[in-house]
Amino acid sequence: GSQEQPGLVTIAMEEILRFAASIGGAVRVSSYQVVQDTHVLDLLEPKEQEVLVLEDAQGKTHLKGLSKVDVKSIEDFAQLGCFDENQDKQQPTKASSTQQQPTKPFSTQSQPAKASSAQLSTRGHQGLIIHISNSDQDGKERAVAKINFLSLTDYVDPKQKTGGGVAALSSGNKSMYTLMNVVQALNSNQSFVPYRQSKVTRILQDSLCKMSGA
Repeated sequence: GSQEQPGLVTIAMEEILRFAASIGGAVRVSSYQVVQDTHVLDLLEPKEQEVLVLEDAQGKTHLKGLSKVDVKSIEDFAQLGCFDENQDKQQPTKASSTQQQPTKPFSTQSQPAKASSAQLSTRGHQGLIIHISNSDQDGKERAVAKINFLSLTDYVDPKQKTGGGVAALSSGNKSMYTLMNVVQALNSNQSFVPYRQSKVTRILQDSLCKMSGA
């Protein structure tokens, strides 16, 4: 969206901030990037170590190494530049010739250099998690809810034709199909749900399940 016509994420955040204020709660956000369905990178606080996708005995997903940033107003959130596709991209680090430095779409500060077209093609999916919490009578922080937003890059309509015929299957399509397989398994009450077919569905696992109310 834009300042004149806010997008879905901004509209949702306005509602969430109002809800959090009504219960005396706090709102924090996390942002990540999934590259080649292998690497999960922190976009708000880029670091050398990748984010680890872990699962506890209760089936709850934990993203070890993923930062959380406090958001107290819609102005705070706007400063993060959420899902801004016009942001300049960072150059890859020297640590690896195959792993890309995370593009930082949640930052409004200009970057030193633009990436090449080869880098842009492997930038990966972008995700945003909004965490809502409040404090109990003992002052201990308690999670209330969280909401996920996901932008699948390179998604191509299967019906779209190219010069060589049907459009090639992209990483965006593969992630979308995996997501559809999970939804289909849940809707048909299958005993096995294929969460582990992709990093994206593993990250969304505890939100995309019957117990979450989804």
